[in-house]
Amino acid sequence: MFFGKNLRYLRLAGGFSQEQIGDLVGKNFTTIQRWESGATEPSLGLTAILAAHFDVTIDDMVNKDIELDKADPFITNVDSFLTLKSALDRLYQDNGITDINQMNKQSYDALLDQANHCMNLYLQRLA
Repeated sequence: MFFGKNLRYLRLAGGFSQEQIGDLVGKNFTTIQRWESGATEPSLGLTAILAAHFDVTIDDMVNKDIELDKADPFITNVDSFLTLKSALDRLYQDNGITDINQMNKQSYDALLDQANHCMNLYLQRLA
């Protein structure tokens, strides 16, 4: 469940204080703090009010990591590229390769297998 994380993300992204969100739903700021921390959750009716206020569905508010979903695709792709590049650099280093042209076919194939394995693990983490 992502409700608390999403509430905090949407509240901060919208420039709202916990007091302002509390006023919106008739609760005090400590209740909003408890919702954001995951200590408690609001009723379905209050969740609907908050979802409408932030222009998201109730389902997304509760079941989806909205911050990750709204991430800038360019930044996400750059981060993915840098993670993959770092993994490949480590593979080169671990195999004593300083120049890709030094590799024979067998070394290249072994390195490619390792890179594919790393990529598959990385993709599984993203899923």
